Amino acid sequence: MATNLVKEAMQKHIPNIFLLKKSEPRWKDIEVLIDSVYQERKAKKEMGEEIIIVNQLHYNFFDVLHLAETGDLLSLSMLEYFNIVFGELIKKISQEYRHRLGKTIDKILQTPMPNYIDHIGELLVLDAILSTGMFKLIGVEERIGDRKFADFCFEEIKTGEKYYVEVYNRHITEGNSDVAKLRDKLLEKKEDKTQNMNDINFKIVPVLWPEKFEDLKQLEDEIRKWEGFEIEQIFEPFAFHVVFEKDKPSYRFWRISNIYKNRKTK
Repeated sequence: MATNLVKEAMQKHIPNIFLLKKSEPRWKDIEVLIDSVYQERKAKKEMGEEIIIVNQLHYNFFDVLHLAETGDLLSLSMLEYFNIVFGELIKKISQEYRHRLGKTIDKILQTPMPNYIDHIGELLVLDAILSTGMFKLIGVEERIGDRKFADFCFEEIKTGEKYYVEVYNRHITEGNSDVAKLRDKLLEKKEDKTQNMNDINFKIVPVLWPEKFEDLKQLEDEIRKWEGFEIEQIFEPFAFHVVFEKDKPSYRFWRISNIYKNRKTK
C-alpha cells in the first residue's frame, strides 16, 4: 500500500491512533518499511518459497489494513476493537501521557513483522488496568532502580501506593505452548527487571496471542496448576482471542479464566 492509501485506511478504520500521537507518523520511514517487506516477499516467491499466513496475528499492521479495505471481516473487527480501546485511553489519561505513548504507536507502525501486535498488547493492558477505576497512570517507560525500566507506572487511587507494570507478550503456537517454559521466562523477566529489589511493587502481566482457541485451552488447563496464578509479582495472563456471534467475528481481551467461564455459560 502506498503511504497515502495507508493514511486514508488508518483514518477510516483506526482514527484514534492519531490522537495518541503528538505528531504525524514518519510516513517516509513507513514507505521504506512497506517496500522492503514486500520486496522480501516477492524475492521469496520467485525462489519458490511458500509464504504461509495462518491468521491476522501473522500479518503486519499494513497487511491488516489492506485486508480491511478489501472487506475482510476478521481484519475489520480487529481494527474496530483496537480503535475502541485507543478511544478509551484517550478518555482515561491526560494529554501529557497520551503523547508519551507516541513512541509505542511508532513501534506499531514501524515493526515489519507480526511483532507489531506486542506493542498493541501493552496498550490493551494499560486500558484493562485503568478500566478497574483503581489506578491512575503516572509513568510510561518508568525507571526502576538504576538501569531497568517498566512499561508503566501506576498510583493506586485509594492508597497512593506506586506500582510498576511490565507487559510480557507470548505468541502461542502448536509448538510453543510449553507452560513450564513460559513460567520460567516470566520468572526470569521478573528477576531481570527487579534485580532482587524487594521494596517495590512490581507486576508482570502476561499477554497470550494464540493461533487458535484449542492452543489457549490447553494452556489454560496447565496454567491453573500455578496455584491459582499466585506466583509472586506475576499477574494472571490475559489473552486476545476471537469469538463468532451469528457468524460475525468479534475480538476480546480478557483474563484467561474469564474466557473459559464465559465460553462454558454459552
